Amino acid sequence: MTAPRVPTFATIALVLFAAPSGAQAFTAPSFARPTWTSAQSFTTVTGVRELSSGSVLVADFSEPMVHLLAPGGQSAKQIGRKGSGPREYLTPLRLIALPNDSTLLIDRDADRYLIIAPNGDIVATTPFPEQMRLAGQYIRGADQGGRLYFQMRYIASAPTAPTTTAILRWDRRSVRFDSLGFVKMPSATPIGGKLANGASYQGMRIMPYTPADAWTVAPDGRIAMIRVAPYRVDWLATGRPPVVGGAILYTPVPVTDADRKANEPKGPPFTLVYAEVKPPFSNDAVVLDDRARLWIGRSFTRGAKARDWDVVDSQGKLLKTINLAADKWIMAVAARFAYVLWRHQDDVEWLQAYAR
Repeated sequence: MTAPRVPTFATIALVLFAAPSGAQAFTAPSFARPTWTSAQSFTTVTGVRELSSGSVLVADFSEPMVHLLAPGGQSAKQIGRKGSGPREYLTPLRLIALPNDSTLLIDRDADRYLIIAPNGDIVATTPFPEQMRLAGQYIRGADQGGRLYFQMRYIASAPTAPTTTAILRWDRRSVRFDSLGFVKMPSATPIGGKLANGASYQGMRIMPYTPADAWTVAPDGRIAMIRVAPYRVDWLATGRPPVVGGAILYTPVPVTDADRKANEPKGPPFTLVYAEVKPPFSNDAVVLDDRARLWIGRSFTRGAKARDWDVVDSQGKLLKTINLAADKWIMAVAARFAYVLWRHQDDVEWLQAYAR
């Protein structure tokens, strides 16, 4: 399965968890056979959220549509509809867990968010503040107080420009913004050429497979930083020393002509600049589960039958590496189930639930 088609550094799902008091035994779900597969098919799922009732919210970016699946996944109800009015959305991008079983839905193109009640009703439609203009799509999650964590939109202006951007926290009640740290972003490459009308252009572009750190936030406010060099997981908490995880061994995956062809269908020749190897993980394949464990999808060879997912605990320790079919993508790991997106050959997607 290819990566989600939405061009964001997306963390797909967050679930509330109780902070661990010590080392915990880890038993991975069996991914041999799902407990259930949704009767509803999808086109481009970008968000999955398990509710305490056992129902599941699913955001489909391409339709665009938000569904509420009943427990067991065999019936679905549409939530809201496409549009620009109240209780409507243009591009449902991500589902963020809020306290009291509420959910925040990011509407990317409308630059606003909607609040979904536990029963599936949309109870608020609110534009993002001016300070967050175009940054709503970079929200990673919320803490137990409902504060949102995000990074600012970033494009380097020159090859020598800083390659970091701030991680910020927004308190929706007090309209307060706090800066919590910085995250490494991909380096950009100068580009230029001529348009069809003969005019020249110049700019900066982030090239495919440029390495960059990823991050997400736990409900207690700790920030997990997934580093590319070396590949490891660090945990940051305000007022406490950082927890630096051990380096995770991996075999670099070469960038092939098949990868170049996927980015430039008219090639060869290929005009973009490519790294020799892929980063150790996919930035859009980072999932935080209900026990503060990260599930990280490693980069893999295009056309491979399977890929590895690393499970890393809140001390940065690698617990297990799980091999999963390449046409399956872990979307959320919640109290009852691990939710996996299965993409069929005809590009139709189904949600599968695997008991934990």
